[in-house]
Amino acid sequence: MLVRLADCCSASSDPAALSAAQSVSCPGSASAVSAASSDPATLSPGAAELIRSLSERHRAAAARLFSSDRLASVTDALDNHLSKLTALCLELSAANAASADAASSALAQDAASADNTAASADTAALRASIEGTGELLSTTIIAAKLTDEAFPTMWLDSRELVIRDDMPLTYRKIREAVQQRPDTRIFVAPGFVARNSDGSACTLGRGGSDYSASIFAAALDASDLQIWTDVSGILSANPKQVPSARSIDEMSYEAAFAMASNGAKVLYAPAVAPAREAGIAIRILNTFRPSDPGTVILSRPEPQQCNWVGLADKSIDGQSLITLICEGPLDSETALRRSVSALRQAGIAPLDCSAGDSCIRLSVQPQLCSAALAAVHNEFFQRQDSRVLSLYIAGRGAVGRELERLIGSGLARRSGKSLVIKAISSDHGFVDDLLSHPDRGAVFVDCTDSEDIWRKYAALLDAGFNIVTSNRRSIAVPYVEYRAMKQAALRNGLFLRYETTVGASLPMLETIARSSSCGDRVSSIEAVVSCTLNYVLSSPLPFVDALEQAREAGLTEKDPQDDLGGKDALRKLLILAREAGVPLDAEDVEIEPVAPDSCPDKDMRFVASLVRDKSCASGYKARIALCKVGPEHPAHWLRGTDNAIIIRSLYHPTPLVILGPGEGAELAAGSILNDILL
Repeated sequence: MLVRLADCCSASSDPAALSAAQSVSCPGSASAVSAASSDPATLSPGAAELIRSLSERHRAAAARLFSSDRLASVTDALDNHLSKLTALCLELSAANAASADAASSALAQDAASADNTAASADTAALRASIEGTGELLSTTIIAAKLTDEAFPTMWLDSRELVIRDDMPLTYRKIREAVQQRPDTRIFVAPGFVARNSDGSACTLGRGGSDYSASIFAAALDASDLQIWTDVSGILSANPKQVPSARSIDEMSYEAAFAMASNGAKVLYAPAVAPAREAGIAIRILNTFRPSDPGTVILSRPEPQQCNWVGLADKSIDGQSLITLICEGPLDSETALRRSVSALRQAGIAPLDCSAGDSCIRLSVQPQLCSAALAAVHNEFFQRQDSRVLSLYIAGRGAVGRELERLIGSGLARRSGKSLVIKAISSDHGFVDDLLSHPDRGAVFVDCTDSEDIWRKYAALLDAGFNIVTSNRRSIAVPYVEYRAMKQAALRNGLFLRYETTVGASLPMLETIARSSSCGDRVSSIEAVVSCTLNYVLSSPLPFVDALEQAREAGLTEKDPQDDLGGKDALRKLLILAREAGVPLDAEDVEIEPVAPDSCPDKDMRFVASLVRDKSCASGYKARIALCKVGPEHPAHWLRGTDNAIIIRSLYHPTPLVILGPGEGAELAAGSILNDILL
């Protein structure tokens, strides 16, 4: 026998719905409520609206599923459940009112303590009956539809079969109910609802539908227990917090219980025990993607070495407790060191850390939980697969083709990694196609010069793609957008790399970023990074002729005015400044364009500068203009498309100079490859 659970619980299982149901208006006496106990008009507006909404929703579902001759009997059954819900709400309101009246009299409290205890139990039973109504409504529709499709089906009332505090009796009742109908192929039973051995109504707790399914499976000695939900099995982390999380193919009962107990939402922890005791495999499957294999939970030998299973988190005492769970022997000292190191690299200081028998526990501030999960997930569940990287390359121009050639040459094998180009395209819909079928952990490579592809970066990162880009337009966006992209990478434990955007293969950004990260403070940056103007200004030809030659050689922007007006240099200065920790935006930069008919001195260079200035809002004055440079200046000796950057800082009062070729498809492709392999 196979037991399947489809989570189709209706809104009345929601605590908010229960709250609305309890807000029934009451004049304060039980007799008044009793007199109107079946009249919905006496409900408060909130409770009446809730019941009306439930009725409309389930009636609409039934109308879509059944023909007119069958519909009447189904709606009658639904109305019966909803009528009982109305009566329960009124009865609960009366009980609450009576309890409030009793509590208002201090003299009566002691004498009525026994009565109050009984009333409290009655109230709990009423609440449980209200909470379980959604399960009754949904399973009524399902059972009727299966019958309508000619499947021999029977609806079982779990409230009569599942005795929460007596499992042996529960198993016997379920077996007897099924054995009495040997010709019935399908039994449909509401989950979550049950009763106590004294006959009072109760529930199996939040997530109790999983528990119900496991109880039925164990009672019937089922061959398989399938729990259909909205994700493809148990994932290595909550995908809402870590989009790069991936499905776990198989795990032990113990690991599944540990995941559920420590906050994983896919499976209710108590649901594991009945199936485990009966030796029944549990399959977690995706209703919306039924072909996905999901996760199988079963008994299996303990592995000989540590096998990391997943991450779970929950809130305890105002802190987020993250639990990293493994199967097999745990080297707690090494695991703790790796965990704390991953957090610190993400800029997170753990509040506490400890090791259990098969887990590592880390406490962080609640606002840092998602970032901490992403960092630890990256360390334990992504890096181990990093020897093989899947690449999706946007842009099949000169740089894209050269990158494809470099990868095909096997150059990456020197780093011990294997690169696989899954797709390369210049199609405008390429990114949307990737987002519709994300390949988590893969690398998206932007070799385009698109003005707006950056708008997809955050979505790509949230879908689990790392990003490497040579497209400076994508990084020199408004600072608030740049910061959002960086945060998306951090949040997901992924990388966003763009060394090639300034200086091609020259390590300009890496040098500034590393220096800034270790406490250095930039005093000034002089960047001579316009390949076009460097070529023109160092040419023996007249300015206009040299500019035309540069255009013919493909060195200029599509519109050479972008070079002369400083737009290309501006993008590069913004990127440089941000690597130094300066939140620079385009409007913060003073630009003196080069006139197309000008005849500048050959000792002039187009310099983008950033100089510390406390009078400026950002703390730095930013300027782009032609400047005269003498033989003592490194930029004086630049020729052709050479670039140079001169950095002065707290650690480098004597300038740090980086110069070399700044243009060329082979150089750019090599730099991109380096970013991929880091």
